[in-house]
Amino acid sequence: MFQHAEASEMGVKGRIEEAKRRKAQRTAMTRLLIAGSVVAVLIVAAKEWSSPGTALRVMGQGGPRYDVPSAPHVGSGGILGGGDPKYWGGLADDGVVYYWSADGKGRLVQVPILEEEHPEECHAEDAADYGGNSLVWGLEFKTKSAADCCRFCRDFKGNDGRLCNTWVWCGSPTGICWSADKWNHTTGSCWLKAQDGWDEKVGEQRAESNLLVNYRGLYKEDFRAEHPEAPEKVAFTSGNYVHERAT
Repeated sequence: MFQHAEASEMGVKGRIEEAKRRKAQRTAMTRLLIAGSVVAVLIVAAKEWSSPGTALRVMGQGGPRYDVPSAPHVGSGGILGGGDPKYWGGLADDGVVYYWSADGKGRLVQVPILEEEHPEECHAEDAADYGGNSLVWGLEFKTKSAADCCRFCRDFKGNDGRLCNTWVWCGSPTGICWSADKWNHTTGSCWLKAQDGWDEKVGEQRAESNLLVNYRGLYKEDFRAEHPEAPEKVAFTSGNYVHERAT
């Protein structure tokens, strides 16, 4: 009788353990299915980001999302946004400065930086980091040249009608443009901004302008003492675009 009861108890324990094992298997399978779905979504997203003729949804700092025309020079804010030093870009072995992007099939490719003159309408200034409200984050948007960044600023129009009048571009051969903020501003990064109160003084009048400039030229000694990792001078190129006013 006692043997029968013991055998019965062992049978119950066995069924409980089997139920636990099956539950663990179902949980593991569910996690695998969820992970697979996430990967599939990321692959589709990467292809959509890099498909010519489509639009990229980019978050402006503290503002709405804007549509930006994509091209081969659009990257995501994750792996291409400065999170992994392998994808910062910079100077290749053949002497060409490049940045990473995704091609039409979602594959990572190296895109060469173009040595292109700044159009006069871009009012470019080397070694300058202009301020302003970010319409498009450079962490998620890259261009082949400063002139290309300026063209996107010129053609940009937000869903709310807002225009870009300030652009900031990183073309550093080191792979990164140092900044005092917490972001990694990698080669090719193009920031589209708006300075709403800017008086639009350019050229020889720029010195009298109320243009918001974060930094320009050489960093001061006291600044470099506080930030010993900072380079001698600002690594960005910045500029403005003055839109024609409707008559």
